[in-house]
Amino acid sequence: MLLVTAFGISSPLLAANEAILPSGWDPSVTDAVDYLQTELEQEQAQQGINRLTAQISSLVDTELFVTYVRLFDHLDPRAQTTLKREQTDWLKQRVKVTYLAGQKEEGGSASSMESNYAFADLTRKRIQLLNDRLKKLGLEAGK
Repeated sequence: MLLVTAFGISSPLLAANEAILPSGWDPSVTDAVDYLQTELEQEQAQQGINRLTAQISSLVDTELFVTYVRLFDHLDPRAQTTLKREQTDWLKQRVKVTYLAGQKEEGGSASSMESNYAFADLTRKRIQLLNDRLKKLGLEAGK
């Protein structure tokens, strides 16, 4: 009985240490981003450009999330706490930078596009930084 109780108490701890992403599941948005980028190159209307850059930004942010989770899964609890705090601070900074990028257009029709470009650029740089950390852990980026 005592053994069953002890196992029952430790069971949630075992589950907490499991990776979030199941082994072999490697979601990617690269093909969708590439397609939208091709569409963007052909788009002439500002409204269409704004819409496409927003979609690209959303997909790149999704890729950041997957990369973040991948890294988070391979860290000890103390490093996970540090990464979460760092990511929270980075997200706040990204909001500020993208807002300022849009303000350069003074509210014009291209302000959304400029914000979206800044958002995607910053996010891609963050993905690279997190992928570099994964490589230092001996893991492939995107794996």
